[in-house]
Amino acid sequence: LADTEAMALGIAHEIRNPLGSIRGAIQELADHAFTDAADLRLAEIVRDESQRLDRILQQFLDFARMRPPLHQEVALDELLVETVELLARRSEAADVDLECDADWPARVEADPDQLRQAVLNVALNGLEALGGQGRMRIALERGEIRARQEIEGGTILMPAAAAVIVIENDGPPVPAETRARIFTPFFTTKRGGLGLGMAITQKILRAHGGDVSLEESSLGGARFQLTLPLQFAPE
Repeated sequence: LADTEAMALGIAHEIRNPLGSIRGAIQELADHAFTDAADLRLAEIVRDESQRLDRILQQFLDFARMRPPLHQEVALDELLVETVELLARRSEAADVDLECDADWPARVEADPDQLRQAVLNVALNGLEALGGQGRMRIALERGEIRARQEIEGGTILMPAAAAVIVIENDGPPVPAETRARIFTPFFTTKRGGLGLGMAITQKILRAHGGDVSLEESSLGGARFQLTLPLQFAPE
């Protein structure tokens, strides 16, 4: 498996090099050689498609080569408030009722950039499902997780306190077959989508000793739960 992954990374990296040359060459031709409108349109298609392929390869490389998380104390309530402020500035959230319920000062040992990416991946997916209008709730709740505990002779799973980031909306419900596969790499129901956003989110949460799950929301749409172990005593 490690050899296959290394080979895939090498291939993806090598494909990006000629893609850059193709983009540069077609742009040069469009700027100086093509005068016919049909030729210019074809040049735009080649340029746009090569950019799309480059983005796909970059997402794959980001997923496969994700760095280990940093370990520092993170105030989840502050991180969520900041993330919701970022979401509120996006055009697709202009007519969405964004609620942030993060008044519990939970603190975890984590990588703040990776956690923000995980939250954004889920929230942006939800905004797309809402189609520009509706309600999204992002909250911080208390929960429980099964954590590994070393004992004499081995390791056991014991319940431990956890912080749960809830991201839910009142959009269309997620079909059962989609819920079963949504965290599978390269699975997507979107036209032109790569299907790595949810897989990256799961990879981030599991690298932090947590996990992510999807279920139906009482609001009517999807309810994602991003669960993280608490390394610091909750206030």
